[in-house]
Amino acid sequence: RIEKLAMNHNQRIREEGRKEGRQEAAAAILAKLLQLKFGTSADERLSCASAQDLELWSARILTAESLDEVFAPD
Repeated sequence: RIEKLAMNHNQRIREEGRKEGRQEAAAAILAKLLQLKFGTSADERLSCASAQDLELWSARILTAESLDEVFAPD
């Protein structure tokens, strides 16, 4: 029973680590795209962003003509 609980706990920790890693990778890619398209960095804003924000902003960068358009409120 204790071994099973420990395994479940370890699995949750690994999954959280994977999730954080994916989010950090998405932020890094978006930061690079912002740099290439607008010549500016938004690293501080990206580091605090949720996964949903990163997904929304990543879609917006395709049509945005300014950094403000990327980060505009819904």
